[in-house]
Amino acid sequence: MSRLDEAQQRLNAALTRLERAVEGKLKAAQQNGASAVDDGALDALKAENEQLRQASAEAGERLDTAIRRLEGVLDS
Repeated sequence: MSRLDEAQQRLNAALTRLERAVEGKLKAAQQNGASAVDDGALDALKAENEQLRQASAEAGERLDTAIRRLEGVLDS
């Protein structure tokens, strides 16, 4: 497995953990009838989530480019 593949997997795992954390906080807030997540924390989590999604997309594009290059070399 390449370093890029490993980075992609770590990034996806981080996104999953972040999404679960946000969902857990929101469920807790709903059950308590009060906001367990303040607006600032929620905004920060959303911003981090977006950054991770962008990084994941960029890594995916790089992987696609590398795969196309390798296929080109192999076809030569």
